[in-house]
Amino acid sequence: MVTPAAARRGRGRGPGVRVRARATIRRVLELAALADWVARLPHGLDTDVGERGMVLSGGQRQRVAVARALLTRPSLLLLDEPTSHLDAVSEAALERTIEQVSRECALLVIAHRFATVRTADRIIVLDHGEVAGVGTHEDLVDTNAYYRRLVAGAAPAGLSGGRAS
Repeated sequence: MVTPAAARRGRGRGPGVRVRARATIRRVLELAALADWVARLPHGLDTDVGERGMVLSGGQRQRVAVARALLTRPSLLLLDEPTSHLDAVSEAALERTIEQVSRECALLVIAHRFATVRTADRIIVLDHGEVAGVGTHEDLVDTNAYYRRLVAGAAPAGLSGGRAS
């Protein structure tokens, strides 16, 4: 894991890691909903968070990963099941982060949870690997029986084979 301090010093190992201006780091922390949390850390960005972020919650690790990716200023950010294994509070915080980040770059979010994709500009619904519908949540609820069953929890197998929640 590249710590924020290592990223500032340019000692990280990941692609695009170089010396960052404090303003860039602050912007990314705000986008990833980490600024207040970092401000409360004993040593701010220089606080040791353990090997691979072991002292962080799942939601904090996910938001740190998003922040790290945003430092490279991507035009597209892929998030694969970003809310899996998170408690309700962490999931809500990450969903707010996703909403904020969507204003910064294009997002491709792969998710089984409707709350994660509900506000997406376009949802692509898969049924056993085949496209079963495309549209906004509202459009799909109105026009797509399969999606409507998934939302209602009536489909025997959720989005693309998993149980929808």
